[in-house]
Amino acid sequence: MPWARWSPLPWRLVLTGRGPGGEPVRAPRPVVLAAAAAFAAVGLASAQRPPAETAALAFLALWGVLLSAVDLRVRRLPDALVRPAYPVALALLGGTALTVPHGRSAFLGALVGMACLWAFYWLLWFVYPAGMGWGDVKLSGLVGLYLGWAGPGPAVSGAFAAFLASSCVGLVLVLLGRAGRRTELPFGPFMVGGALAVLLLGDPLAPLTGWDGRG
Repeated sequence: MPWARWSPLPWRLVLTGRGPGGEPVRAPRPVVLAAAAAFAAVGLASAQRPPAETAALAFLALWGVLLSAVDLRVRRLPDALVRPAYPVALALLGGTALTVPHGRSAFLGALVGMACLWAFYWLLWFVYPAGMGWGDVKLSGLVGLYLGWAGPGPAVSGAFAAFLASSCVGLVLVLLGRAGRRTELPFGPFMVGGALAVLLLGDPLAPLTGWDGRG
């Protein structure tokens, strides 16, 4: 569906619910339910968060559900969805940094997390391209931005959670005979899910290591 390259949303579709030819467009029910559940999770976990940070997390939840649905359906993470998410997320977290204590250091940590996680995924892709899609590399910077905002500890935990969940799901599918050892699973949903789990529920490594991720 054509839309402005600079826009993170097809505004005609959002405002009218219709495509370029006037045809009605509706999201699949599972996507709607997943988006509603993600928003509910953000709301329940954000009682003590400032409104600006809650808005930033809500964007990640919404866009993450959309990207996950596309990845599950067509095994791709399109540039038209991934690239516009970066300036929106940077603007939302940058605005949050102006309204919270230590916001400047948190935003710097977000930028570092974005760069480090992107470099890590790029290295995995470079070493073994068959095991890591380029779309996952593109998405990793966005995920790293949010995890880095929470701190180095959450960034490590969020990345680890994605690989752990993917491995567990793959193992279950193999045991059930639904997949083979070489079956490729879309990794985008695990990246988004792992990041949201750590951001909303907290860093599971903190109570084990005594490190809150801020130093």
